[in-house]
Amino acid sequence: MAIYGYVSMASFFRGIVFFLLPALTYTGACKANSNLERFTKVYQHNLWRGKNSVSGYGSDLWATVSICAWIPRALRAINAKIVLDAPCGDFHWMKEVDLSGVIEYVGADIVPELVKSNQEKFGSEKRCFVQLDLVRDSLPSADVLLCRDFLIHLATDDIIRFITNLKRSDIRYVITNTYKQPTSNTDITQVQLAEKPETGRHVNLEISPYNFPPPLLAIKESYPYRGSISKKQLQKWESMGKYLALWRVDDIPMPDSVT
Repeated sequence: MAIYGYVSMASFFRGIVFFLLPALTYTGACKANSNLERFTKVYQHNLWRGKNSVSGYGSDLWATVSICAWIPRALRAINAKIVLDAPCGDFHWMKEVDLSGVIEYVGADIVPELVKSNQEKFGSEKRCFVQLDLVRDSLPSADVLLCRDFLIHLATDDIIRFITNLKRSDIRYVITNTYKQPTSNTDITQVQLAEKPETGRHVNLEISPYNFPPPLLAIKESYPYRGSISKKQLQKWESMGKYLALWRVDDIPMPDSVT
């Protein structure tokens, strides 16, 4: 059964993660402005300007109170025992989530420095961290992929590659973000990504070109504590219609392929 094979895989990763980080890097790593290069630059220069987390204000504890309570309920609803959390960032808010019902947690990120740091700080018998490119690497088996605040930072072609990659995997469910606004999706050009690596925009997965069905479960992300964010910025965030939502991977349509 795939779930038990994956537990062995995670244990294997734990033992050799520090030695195989270069080998786990995806084949396009040397391309100019690749996702590896871009997200490494964001991390090294704190381009999302987070004060408590290198993943930005959206990963602060005050910004994740509602989803920290919702995620365990969603995992129980689908009886998830193996969780792949990618990109896991610096594990700042996710460490607050109750994963007591989970057999194995695997946090993955494209930035090797983050993976090494997380493994040293948070690695345990039931928790390990590995380097993974969600767009180009084969995805390990899991009951659910938790993928928060990622697609907004990808060009449309890379979102489509990610969905295709997910559909070809053995992962049964995905939890990711979608936005009620916009009512039409825009793209980010490679020039924009090269000039401003931290670039992002809202992505509505339920409209073209992604056309996801309505989610099985969803929670609107809310911010009961604003921390150091201004009231105006908080109101802007609230107006986004940002949801963390659960889909069955088999229910997601296979997108048109890209080169």
